[in-house]
Amino acid sequence: MTFDTRASIWFDYLRSDDMYLHSLMWSSQSYFDWTQGSSPSRLSMTHQAKTLDLLQKRLDDGLMAISDTTLAVVVTLVMMTALTGEPESATKHMGGLHKMVQLRGGLHSLERNKQLQIKICRYGGVFGL
Repeated sequence: MTFDTRASIWFDYLRSDDMYLHSLMWSSQSYFDWTQGSSPSRLSMTHQAKTLDLLQKRLDDGLMAISDTTLAVVVTLVMMTALTGEPESATKHMGGLHKMVQLRGGLHSLERNKQLQIKICRYGGVFGL
């Protein structure tokens, strides 16, 4: 069986959005650091800083603030802060995710992007998205 990367939006995001790439690199490296019982590595923190810098710029840019890739990166923030034992931060990011989805017109506005819709439901369910 072969894996078709064209069937996944996540590979499209990797190919087209630096912010998403850095968020994936951050989450992957953080996971490896965590499983090895290590503190966050310099590489992990570099990708985290780049992700957060790009996200802040994106949030200041009207339509891009609620784009699919921006939502996907905020989902990563929710996941990573929950994984690293920062429930207050995770809750704050979930609140931001909820607001972004509402600005898009609600969860049904993501029907054309089922993969993202499902991921948001998984991490945003606390808010009844």
